[in-house]
Amino acid sequence: MTAQPFTEYNHRKWNIIAAVALVGTGLLWLWFLLEVRGQYEDAWITYKYAFNLIDGKGFVFNVGERVLGTTTPLYTLILAAFGFIFGKSAIPIMSWIIGYSAGLGALWATYRGLINSKLHPIAGISAIILFGLHIDVVEIFLHGMETSLVIFLMSMSFMFFSKGKTTASALFAGLLVLTRIDGLIFAGVLFIAIIISEKRIPWRRILVFLVVTLPWFIFSMIYFGDFLPHSIRAKTVIKGIVPELFSRFNLKWYSGMSGYFFNRTFPFVLVCVLCAIAIFYIFRRKKYITLLPIGFGISYSAAYFFGRAPFFNWYRIPCEWAYLTTAGVGIFALLGLVYPSKKPKKKAGLLRKALAIILFAIPITYFGISNVKTMIEKAPKMRRFQENEEQCRRALGEWLSENTPLNATVAMEAIGYQGAFANRHIVDLAGLITPKFVEITRDCETNAESFFMMMTQMKPDYIVLRTYELQYNRHFHGGPLFATQKEADWMMTHYREVKRFTAPHVDLWTKNSYVSILKRGNYQPTIVEGKQTQ
Repeated sequence: MTAQPFTEYNHRKWNIIAAVALVGTGLLWLWFLLEVRGQYEDAWITYKYAFNLIDGKGFVFNVGERVLGTTTPLYTLILAAFGFIFGKSAIPIMSWIIGYSAGLGALWATYRGLINSKLHPIAGISAIILFGLHIDVVEIFLHGMETSLVIFLMSMSFMFFSKGKTTASALFAGLLVLTRIDGLIFAGVLFIAIIISEKRIPWRRILVFLVVTLPWFIFSMIYFGDFLPHSIRAKTVIKGIVPELFSRFNLKWYSGMSGYFFNRTFPFVLVCVLCAIAIFYIFRRKKYITLLPIGFGISYSAAYFFGRAPFFNWYRIPCEWAYLTTAGVGIFALLGLVYPSKKPKKKAGLLRKALAIILFAIPITYFGISNVKTMIEKAPKMRRFQENEEQCRRALGEWLSENTPLNATVAMEAIGYQGAFANRHIVDLAGLITPKFVEITRDCETNAESFFMMMTQMKPDYIVLRTYELQYNRHFHGGPLFATQKEADWMMTHYREVKRFTAPHVDLWTKNSYVSILKRGNYQPTIVEGKQTQ
């Protein structure tokens, strides 16, 4: 694999081809965005922080409680700035615009980063197609989350690093950390790469990084009393969302290659093979700059595995950027086996060119067609999913806002839509914005015990539960909702159902389609056919 294919090429022509691939990807994304018009539940947590910033209530979810429940402070500030200019109602729309534009910017920066690494544009174009058409990437980029901004800043840092502009690279790495704290993994790999390449400690770049990040960390310590988002601490404590380290080990998930597309064996194996070819090529040709993405991917996977990160789809996307970018290099390296720089005889040259085209077309066509087909099939389903969110969770939050006292406290597990639209003090049963519940859970052995302790100690005025949790005594995070009949009886005398919401598309959410609101009071249970009821 010593041959270097296509050593001479027309830069302008290949840039036009790359631009066409980018525009085509952008048009497909635009169709998907307009077809689905979706926003994740978790995006509304960040929106709520932005709403309160605009209203002058502080960087908080619950007014008066300084808890950093969002993992993306920079994205929150950007949304708040746009909301201040265009109005709070524009924030969800701005999140789509940011997701769309930052995502396309990330594809172009990745392409330029590979070009700067002295690779042929084929590697960059392959990366654009492999990553840009991946169904998980398209879905998550266009659902209101910060993920596309994360990948944009990461790819910009890679682009400047590959160009030798390490100061700019460090600046974007600092912005990345402010966008999501796990950007520290990328920053660590980046500084190791700079030290290896320059053979000295890059004090100036470290200073730039600290100038960008330290002001926020200092503010966070003063304002929140902690520089880590509380959601990180909550997700390591709440039982049921943290995977067991070995008994639930999932190689595909922790590698980032899972989800709708990579659950199939062939694409998973194909990307692994292409990455292996790329790594061999990089070391053989001494193009060590290109190791930054794969080095980050491996480090990120290891950190999430040993850190026992919960299974949320958007956590995989940085890994997918790393591995699919490297797979693009693998496609380019594969072509070098059959179409080297030295001109072969005319007949042999035609055969090699044909074989090179086939080797390029197979993975690109397979990935492209498979993901586009999945995208077309999935879009109507995701639109219906969004209708569930709006007509169940959002409607529930609006009902709470209209039918409960202003000073009411409401306990719930899904705080995005419900919490943002309720405009009430929220007790978060996932612990993201409620440190007290995390403390209770840490001291309890089961979900049932922590739920009962929450009711008796925090005494929320209302509790929102999935209806099946009550009907079948099953806690959403696993195990029973009540450990004993005595605990169930206690709840029956202190809470009763006052409203129930049903998602319009029950086939999508199944048992989670029914959500009940319970109000606190003093109620006497009655006996009906041997069973206690309200």
